[in-house]
Amino acid sequence: MELQQQGQAMRQQAHTAQTQLAALQTEAHGLQHTNTQLSLQVQDLLAKLAQQQDAATAQRVDSQAELRQMAERLAAAQRMASGTAGQAAELEAELTRVKGSHQETVT
Repeated sequence: MELQQQGQAMRQQAHTAQTQLAALQTEAHGLQHTNTQLSLQVQDLLAKLAQQQDAATAQRVDSQAELRQMAERLAAAQRMASGTAGQAAELEAELTRVKGSHQETVT
């Protein structure tokens, strides 16, 4: 009788252990699925981040090119202004010389 009770208790423990194992396996499967979903989301976010970084880099390169062009145009305008100022000074000197020469002729 004692052995029968022990056997029955062991069968109940085995059944309980099998039930717990099945529950743990189900939970593990759910966690694996969740992990897979999270991994896919992380990969998607990393891909989006890479695209944004590429776009930002391209925009920065474009901005730098625009700044270089603006600097070149500014330098050209400064050279032109400097040349014009030099011509104006030459013309003013010539005008002063002509006026002086004219006054000498008149007097």
